[in-house]
Amino acid sequence: MKSKVFRSLSVFPHKNEPKVIAVLYNLLICQKTFDIRTRTRYNIPIFIMGRNDLMNIGEVRLRRGEEKELLAGGCWVYDNEVSWVDEDCQNGGIVDVTAHDGSFVGRGFFNGESKIIVRLITREKEEIDAQFIALRIRDAWIRRRKLGFQNACRVVFGDADGLPGLTVDKFGEYLSFQIVSLGMERFKADIIEILAALFEPKGICERNYV
Repeated sequence: MKSKVFRSLSVFPHKNEPKVIAVLYNLLICQKTFDIRTRTRYNIPIFIMGRNDLMNIGEVRLRRGEEKELLAGGCWVYDNEVSWVDEDCQNGGIVDVTAHDGSFVGRGFFNGESKIIVRLITREKEEIDAQFIALRIRDAWIRRRKLGFQNACRVVFGDADGLPGLTVDKFGEYLSFQIVSLGMERFKADIIEILAALFEPKGICERNYV
């Protein structure tokens, strides 16, 4: 399939300024400035970003007993497990999932149009922003490298790496990614920039045929 957009990015604001060509489908990239710190052991950049454009965090209250699977490690909340949602719950937004007694269970992406109404992304009350996504992608790559994968492998396995709806594959000097959740879609531009800085690939391809 022929790519529709080619654009050169400068994602490292230092003296060498390496360039990356991002191969994308139906997407234009907005260039941003990053302050990047590096873990010397793995030479993997950590993004320090100040952007915070997330919507208000809504609440999804579960029916009695429905929290058990989530507390045991489950990641999905189905619509028939929910008692009520509040007015701050917006499709693609961040919500807190609470048990029937109001106790916190987890935080995730909300989509009222899906049978999977919430995809959990964390069990902590932490901010979900571009820096959070960057650290999760970095940690997923560290795990793959520890297992001996380097040149051709799946870098991100969605829920298994705490990034619901996102898969990233590495084919030598090229990357391919796919997003299948509305919440993760909101971070698409950030994800592309993170991948460009982390791997310095010759090309990034979005698989958008789902």
